[in-house]
Amino acid sequence: MESTRNRGLLLMSSHSKSIQVVESLKVAIRELVGPIEKIQLRDHLKEGELPNGLELIASELTMVVLIFTNADLNIAGEETDLLNSFRYAIYGDHDFALSSHDYLDMCRRFLQIHPNSRLSIDHKPYSIQYLEIYDAEHATDYAEKAKAVFFDVAKAVVQADNTEESRENMTLLNFKEILYPQTTIRLKQVAEEVVSNNRKQ
Repeated sequence: MESTRNRGLLLMSSHSKSIQVVESLKVAIRELVGPIEKIQLRDHLKEGELPNGLELIASELTMVVLIFTNADLNIAGEETDLLNSFRYAIYGDHDFALSSHDYLDMCRRFLQIHPNSRLSIDHKPYSIQYLEIYDAEHATDYAEKAKAVFFDVAKAVVQADNTEESRENMTLLNFKEILYPQTTIRLKQVAEEVVSNNRKQ
């Protein structure tokens, strides 16, 4: 009985955090799209192409959710519910609503909808790279806000089913290193210094 109650409390807590992430995502998207499109329009579009910052950041966030949904090789219903919530927050409709049994279909549909994307988090999202350029020119901090959104979304997916696995946490740490390379490098250096000092004592 106690374990069932605790499980219920965990699910409620996770659901509450997910709602907070979705709500903050709505606000952030509205703020970030404009600066992204200004850099797209100036530096990264072929003649005749129109900027679409919403599509870029939406596709990259969806990619992150898809990758972390399958990070532990198990697709939970809570994770795909979260994916659908993110898509709904961005687009305002259910064009991407799928069940936990449709992971491969989700990936196929993602690549159909976003043909220029790839399912990989081995590089910093282009939307963040564009915002870093914008920030450098306008003394703003949009890139840091975008990094926080990407990391919060990834973390929310990892925590969605309340069964965090070492594989998921390792993937999350690797993604954090991509988003915050200098911070992560410094933390590693501090950890190595602590270990070295402990060995000397």
